[in-house]
Amino acid sequence: MPTLPNQGLSPYEPTSLVGQVRLLTGDTDAKNVTGPVGEYLWMSDSDIQGYLRLYDDSPHRVAIFILRLVAMTPAMQYKKWASADLSVDGPAITAALRALIADIEKSLNADAAGEIADFVAIVPTGAAVSQPALLPAEPRQWRGVDLDPGLPLWVI
Repeated sequence: MPTLPNQGLSPYEPTSLVGQVRLLTGDTDAKNVTGPVGEYLWMSDSDIQGYLRLYDDSPHRVAIFILRLVAMTPAMQYKKWASADLSVDGPAITAALRALIADIEKSLNADAAGEIADFVAIVPTGAAVSQPALLPAEPRQWRGVDLDPGLPLWVI
């Protein structure tokens, strides 16, 4: 039996990493389903698994990569035609894919900012000391040279 291009399990499983990539890219409808396997539009399950290994099992990053591949194909960028009952606007589809990519990247950046906020903590240490304990109060000297007493201590 010949293998189908872009073959994968059908129906897709949205809780698996491969299924989450399919969900984010919108590549969820399999055609030519034979048993548990169907043909998907953009990527096979094995291709997605390979990309997941490259991108540290991040479905969002793999979805961005796949959408960029699709948006960059010349057929999507330049093809615009219409007939009596059908029209195709490749540039509009490419623009929509780029908007989707921007949305996914925005959610990734928000997640990263949240992780940083969870990691960084501001710890109150009490009232600030007006003068460091290691510097003498008077005279203000540095390497044996008297400094202007009118200067604030932090300038020293």
